[in-house]
Amino acid sequence: MERGGKLSAIEKDVAEGNDSLKKAEEIAQVSRTILGETNNARTKALKVGADRLGEPYMAVERQYLKLTKSIENDNLSYAQKNALEVQGAFRKLEIMAIKKSALGNARKMMADADKAKLQKIAPSAYGVAETALNEAEIYAGQNPYEAEMISQKNLHAEFMARRLMAISESSKTFQSMTPESSAIYVENLFAQLGQALNTGDMRDKTVDAQLGTLPLRPEPWNGIIYPLKRKRRTSSTK
Repeated sequence: MERGGKLSAIEKDVAEGNDSLKKAEEIAQVSRTILGETNNARTKALKVGADRLGEPYMAVERQYLKLTKSIENDNLSYAQKNALEVQGAFRKLEIMAIKKSALGNARKMMADADKAKLQKIAPSAYGVAETALNEAEIYAGQNPYEAEMISQKNLHAEFMARRLMAISESSKTFQSMTPESSAIYVENLFAQLGQALNTGDMRDKTVDAQLGTLPLRPEPWNGIIYPLKRKRRTSSTK
């Protein structure tokens, strides 16, 4: 009897173990069926560093764990009802992580500009820089896997942010100068350019006259001088 009792207990343990294994396999299969795309979305988000976003990621991860727990508890209706929502949340996290990685420096530069209140000092340059960053943000959101183009748009946004800072510094300099000091400052710039191009001393001429004297050659000055001349002509006709 004692031996038979031991065998019976062993058989019972084996049966329970088989049942548990079968249950685990069933749960895994149901999980793959219901959470397949959600799992893929989570994997993609983690691949681009979404877990480094902090609380935004943890909030979605908690939702995901509820899904897996509901499947373990045979609450399939809850999992089926909420899986798509969690999938979309992971997709958003993926895009957030891509943007943070690609546009983080440009974002910081504009945040620094806001802290320094550069919009009041150089509103036009600020608007151009803000537009460049917004365009990069929108493009990255709509085309998260176009890494090369996102990088180009980010570089453009960074350039415009640096331009904003440069113009702001120049604006501060001119604000502290008298009209005559400003004219002499511009005169010195033209003198340096004229010296580089061997045009002689043109300080006895007006700004327009000095600009008209500068040759369009040699390169690379053509790319600088011609736009200046065209802008001055346009301004004089208004």
